[in-house]
Amino acid sequence: ISSRFADFEIFTTPPSTQGFSLLAALARVEPLLNGSFDRRDPADVHVLVEAVADGLRLRDLHNADRRHFIGLAASTWSRDAAKRFAAAFDRKWRSATAAAPTTRVTRGDTAHLTVVDRHGTAVSLIQSLFFDFGSCIAVEEGGFTLQNRGSAFHLEPDLPGHLAPGHRPPSTLMPTIVLRDEKPVLSLGCMGGDGQMQTQLQILIDVLLGGLDPQQAASRPRWYLDRSSPDGAVIKVEAGVLNSVVDGLRALGHQVEVLGASEEVMGHAQVIQLLDGVLIGAADPRSDGQAHAF
Repeated sequence: ISSRFADFEIFTTPPSTQGFSLLAALARVEPLLNGSFDRRDPADVHVLVEAVADGLRLRDLHNADRRHFIGLAASTWSRDAAKRFAAAFDRKWRSATAAAPTTRVTRGDTAHLTVVDRHGTAVSLIQSLFFDFGSCIAVEEGGFTLQNRGSAFHLEPDLPGHLAPGHRPPSTLMPTIVLRDEKPVLSLGCMGGDGQMQTQLQILIDVLLGGLDPQQAASRPRWYLDRSSPDGAVIKVEAGVLNSVVDGLRALGHQVEVLGASEEVMGHAQVIQLLDGVLIGAADPRSDGQAHAF
């Protein structure tokens, strides 16, 4: 699936993955940021956090096997949906993040890699066992274990993403490629469950609007919207986020928790930018990955 953002086209994976939540969040961000982003301004960070909250809300409400949802997915990032969000958006108080918390906490055990060759062909690839040893069912002749993504199914038949024959389970996996003038300019992805969309959104905004290179974007302190708290959504920020941003978000009504540096919950992003014939790679310092040219 794909959508336009500024001068770019963002491609990511269709339902039953959460890829559409990224496109929905970007659609909500674009008219509110109006082509610029200052990561030191709590008002701009507030826009991203509220857009993330609404994108995840839509994911939880609708994500299901693609045969049952693919035709409706585009409505979540439509121009009309973005206008409705902008009309209801409160620049001086939180709204989307005040929604009821979720008890559904996703786990990871995921790895992402991206490769670009000399011809500019880009691959963004992700795999996940979901739990440390997947389903703990080994394929002995193959030397690997089967994944356990089926644990994401709902057992209630009236909910989207419910367990049924032939259905794909809801999934957080969402590798992404960005095109400009029909040519790849950015290939990225990350592990991190609910954090995958949030990390990608922050990196895309930092690179496409904020002027950072991929390594700067992957390395800088990030935030994560944790909706699992019974007291409501909490923005967890890494050490290094400016105190003025933390204080500004709290003044807007957000609950903010300051963590240490390089926190696992922020995900592990891997990025390659294609810029004027040069490949610029970035590996997340929160992981043991690396950017390598050969």
